[in-house]
Amino acid sequence: MTKKSFLCAVSGLALFLFVSSANINVCAQEEKFGGLGLSVAQIYNQDGESNRGDLVVLDVIDETPAFNEGIHIGDVITHIDGEPVEGKEFEYLILEKLRGVVGSSIEIRIQRARVKEPLNFILTREEIVYSPEGR
Repeated sequence: MTKKSFLCAVSGLALFLFVSSANINVCAQEEKFGGLGLSVAQIYNQDGESNRGDLVVLDVIDETPAFNEGIHIGDVITHIDGEPVEGKEFEYLILEKLRGVVGSSIEIRIQRARVKEPLNFILTREEIVYSPEGR
């Protein structure tokens, strides 16, 4: 599995994001799942994979739970259902925590740029249809 690194500026912060080609291939075809309607990437500290960090929101799909509750691009997810995100495998966070049974609830804690206190959201998963051709 090859890895590519990207330097992104999100809410005025420079972040290194490591994306494996396996993750890219998973999203190359249409799929349906119970989710929130957002795309995320994991923030890595400077030493790379050995120091996994929080999740940063890269995109929010219109008319999904994340969009309807006011999740923004650039928000940083620090906790899912009370469990810290830092140090966890990306695949675990996506497949076991963010995705789930349609109609089930999830609590996420977000740190937002220029907002001092963390924000807590309780969202209900809906069927999400991802299509690489567009939303």
